[in-house]
Amino acid sequence: HTLVERDGAAAALVTGGHLRGEAADVLYAHGHTTTFEGPSLPGGMRGTGCVLAAATAIYLGRGENVVDAIAAARALVRDAIAHAVEWNGERVWPW
Repeated sequence: HTLVERDGAAAALVTGGHLRGEAADVLYAHGHTTTFEGPSLPGGMRGTGCVLAAATAIYLGRGENVVDAIAAARALVRDAIAHAVEWNGERVWPW
């Protein structure tokens, strides 16, 4: 909450997708904390944080509120992880 209150950001999202167990992300915005939870998915891949940020920006640009934008972006990233393909020994985006 320091980033929001001290530094003047509208919101801050701390991601926990690389933690073991539950994949929880925590949003602090407008004085409230929202936790997004879901089981960790097997087989991580590079770039998930960047795609999460870009997708969130797109949903915000479409007029979604910050909670709905993050929920939609998380769904997109989680779906991509679930459907990732192997290429040259690495898991890559299915698009």
